[in-house]
Amino acid sequence: MRVYLARYGDTQSTGILDPYSVPLSAAGQEQATDLAAASVTWDVQLICASVTQAAQESADVVSASLPYVERWDVDEIEDMNVDDLLGEPTASPHVSAWTDEQLALGIQRTWVRTMAFLSRLLLYAEDNDVATCLVISGPDVAELMLLNWLGHDWRSRDRLSLQLDPGAAACVDVLAGGEARIVWTNRSLGPVRGDGSMVYTKESHGS
Repeated sequence: MRVYLARYGDTQSTGILDPYSVPLSAAGQEQATDLAAASVTWDVQLICASVTQAAQESADVVSASLPYVERWDVDEIEDMNVDDLLGEPTASPHVSAWTDEQLALGIQRTWVRTMAFLSRLLLYAEDNDVATCLVISGPDVAELMLLNWLGHDWRSRDRLSLQLDPGAAACVDVLAGGEARIVWTNRSLGPVRGDGSMVYTKESHGS
């Protein structure tokens, strides 16, 4: 199966109190339009989107271009949030205010739910002959998926920089037995499509 992993586009956080209900900015809407156009050329057969507002808005634009393609709105690939701290009463809803210990727990819990989603996705794709999937998420989940496909886990975030830019995407071929080949990553889908993309392999970053 080929997975196109997209980070939702630029957001407008001014005046928004809930960090998980941040809408796309005007630039982010344009990036969603670019993603929709690319998704048509990619022959996407399944759309999976985080329930974060910006991801939902991006997925809505894609779904409008691909109205007959099945879509999942997925809690497991929501951005890292206070629920990942397992009910810690002192935790701020804003990740930027978390302590190092809270961040370590948060990213580990995000890893667990992201990997559960990936397992479910791969089983569904195999059972239903899904060849091409689009996953729209935030930066944390996108980075964790890329680390997984390189044979790493959340503990490698400090030494491997795999962040996608807002509105950019990665292309991954998931092979038999769970092995994966990253075709390209962090590629702009707008007018500079193809510029600045980076390729990572297990061989270049270790396993």
